[in-house]
Amino acid sequence: MKRSMYYLLTGLFLFSACEQKDDLFSDAIAYWSFSDVNDSAADNSRMQEKGNLQWITLDGDAARDSKQRGGDGKAVKLDGSGWLDAVQGANDELNITGKQITIAVRIKADSLKDLNPVITKSGDDQSIAYSLTLAKDGEDLFIRTMLGSDDIGGAHLLKYKLPKEEWHDWHDIVFRFNGRGSELYVDGLLR
Repeated sequence: MKRSMYYLLTGLFLFSACEQKDDLFSDAIAYWSFSDVNDSAADNSRMQEKGNLQWITLDGDAARDSKQRGGDGKAVKLDGSGWLDAVQGANDELNITGKQITIAVRIKADSLKDLNPVITKSGDDQSIAYSLTLAKDGEDLFIRTMLGSDDIGGAHLLKYKLPKEEWHDWHDIVFRFNGRGSELYVDGLLR
């Protein structure tokens, strides 16, 4: 029996966290609402589609919740063989250097394989690389984030074991490096 896996993403925000502002995304380097691969901030740093994925319109409670949160009711559906690659961005704008970065994703897994990449961005020693995956380990499921560059002291791997009864719920995931250390928030709680 073929095992299928897909999950939905809405609203990935990538921005520098160097100063607090009233408008949370006013200093965004890139913002993807996941209605398509295009970036809605300044330059258009289009995501690259890897593998099998589908752009969809949410319905019912998911659409309502998306719109209440400022979204557009759209998402990307990944089947387990696909993910989104942020590559280097327009004019290399995603080759972020320095010591502060925040990435936020809203995600829902409908079914899972052992390793489920969501988003990746490669880098060199000077620019920040990152990834977000859902990874099964035996009977456990982990939200796993990686963020790294020489400027922040190598790679920072954070993971959180998601309770089984929450595997197929919507989750807000934020991972960041604040200049001193990495932090992983799941549904508003530091994990």
